[in-house]
Amino acid sequence: MFLNTAREILERGGKRLSPGAINVLGRKTGFNLRESMGELDKLITYAGDDDIIGEGDIDVITGKTKEDSVFDLTSALVSRNLKKALLTFRDLIDHHVHYLMIVTMIGREVRLLLQGRILLKSGRLPSFRSEMDFNKFQRVVYPEIKRLNDKRGKKSRALIGQHPYVIYNALKNAESFSYNELVGYLEQISNIDIALKTTGKDPELTIERLLIEICK
Repeated sequence: MFLNTAREILERGGKRLSPGAINVLGRKTGFNLRESMGELDKLITYAGDDDIIGEGDIDVITGKTKEDSVFDLTSALVSRNLKKALLTFRDLIDHHVHYLMIVTMIGREVRLLLQGRILLKSGRLPSFRSEMDFNKFQRVVYPEIKRLNDKRGKKSRALIGQHPYVIYNALKNAESFSYNELVGYLEQISNIDIALKTTGKDPELTIERLLIEICK
């Protein structure tokens, strides 16, 4: 729905997004349709006579958002880039994101990775290859995932019910972690969540230690 509506709005304005640009827009708005529609109107105006709207145009119009920092943090974690993870953690603090919300974000990412790991191991996605690009994933693999989700009769809150780009990244990155690693991280995150709510532990130091553990 997000992709189709965005394309319709752009076509009415005589514009289209370059490859990858629509994912940047979705990331910056959290794939929120209402927010994206507002940004698309600005982008159409900003593009002027240009037919194609690129990623650079989106950066100019939207600037660095909280969603960018969330994406950067999860990207740093899956690539085990500790320096980037710590810097992005500071960006989120500067955006006044609460510590517990950051723990929840990390937990969500680890949970999606674990679900991706389980899904790949199940053999239900034989056509998936970690080296494939997003466009090929949408054409070849996503229809298989959609069929799995449709069998449930309602949209799942699990990985298979997420936006295609979220599923793609989770599957692509899941192979970087073992099943036991991901289960262990979830247990740590649960303990941290309880500790931050019930004790006087330093939240910044506690989360930094978690990032170090995941990125080691």
